[in-house]
Amino acid sequence: MLYNHKYKLHTLFLLLAFLVIQDVEAQQRSLLDYQNIARQNNPILKQNTNLQQILLIQNDIIKAQNTAPQVYFSSDFLFAPFFFNNKKVFSITNAPDAKAFGYDSGITNGGLYSAQWNVSKNFFNEKIVQTLFDQNLAANKSIDLVTLQALHDIDKSVADQYVTVFQAQAQIKAFNKITTIINERQTIIEQLVKKGLMPVSDFLLLKIELKNQENSIEAQRTQVLAAFGQLNAVAGLSDTTVYTLETPNIVQNPLPENYNYEKRYLADSLNFAMQQKVSELKYVPQFNVFGNAGVNSTDIRNIYRNIGFSAGVRLVIPLYDGHQKEKVAQQTALEIENLKLSKTLVSKQLQTNLYYLTQQIKSTQNSLRLIDEQLQAQETLLQIIKEKIVLGQVSVMDYVISLQNYAVTNQSKIQTQSALWLLINQYNYLNW
Repeated sequence: MLYNHKYKLHTLFLLLAFLVIQDVEAQQRSLLDYQNIARQNNPILKQNTNLQQILLIQNDIIKAQNTAPQVYFSSDFLFAPFFFNNKKVFSITNAPDAKAFGYDSGITNGGLYSAQWNVSKNFFNEKIVQTLFDQNLAANKSIDLVTLQALHDIDKSVADQYVTVFQAQAQIKAFNKITTIINERQTIIEQLVKKGLMPVSDFLLLKIELKNQENSIEAQRTQVLAAFGQLNAVAGLSDTTVYTLETPNIVQNPLPENYNYEKRYLADSLNFAMQQKVSELKYVPQFNVFGNAGVNSTDIRNIYRNIGFSAGVRLVIPLYDGHQKEKVAQQTALEIENLKLSKTLVSKQLQTNLYYLTQQIKSTQNSLRLIDEQLQAQETLLQIIKEKIVLGQVSVMDYVISLQNYAVTNQSKIQTQSALWLLINQYNYLNW
């Protein structure tokens, strides 16, 4: 009666656990779900979008600075008084006595009174504008590559942690499968014990093994919670729901036509080249037309007659600056040479890493195939032993040992499959 009562309680516990698991399993998420969530929550992507908007606004600023007329108002009021002029302690005049003290009237005319509207406009500077536009375009492409790299990093990090969670959940399923098998045999063994056909020790042996599996499940649940916490952190989620994860779809990608590091090299080279072109803009001749209108006078008493306008042109042709242009060009050439050296090293490292990862993937795939064959043999053996237990031809101890071996092999398969996904994920991360 005691065994029967414990069995009913245990069955009820399993039923409740099954219902809870079913409810959670109804809430499933895939690797792609978490990668999309992580992309949306990552601030780097939004920041890069803002940087590109800044560059677009900068184009408008460049256009305004170099093509739009510059209109401004200026006002100057200069007082240059004389002391002890014609027996006056203080006076403002443009014709002082020779013995007066003050600035030379030929320089100041006694003062300056100016209020003018000014306008100026550059001409023939299309090359300057286009070069600055091209520099912004090159910077924009670099930001695109930074964004792609950030997305690639996010996908890789999420996939690694997703596999860890999936592995922990798969191990719980494996333990539950063993628990189900033990429960099936336990019912039969209990009946045989009641009929005196088997010793009580055999039934207790199964109970102990069942308890071991239950303890393993509880320990694994803790691992699942910890792994989920890490996954949510990587994805930028505050969700505490423990979802059932779908099998990750991680397959080995083919070799790309162009690696991402090659695109980065081209973008960086282009940026250096554009910096060189921008530095050479100061050697482009500048032609400027300007004009003003308003009041411009040195004699406040006659200021109402000094209303007028003026206009002019300004041409600047750089001739010599100590060979700065050539020196900057040398610096740019050295920067590009450094990029080439880095590119060569990265290429060699990449090919080496991809080769060894390929070998590891092949070896792990072979191990997984051997484990599958071993599991098939162990499942067949368990089926044979289950039938022979009832006939008393095999001891319960032999059955428990076979069951434990099967559980170990099953756990090994889960770990090997997870290791394979992680290797492929690392390969895809580099093979890009």
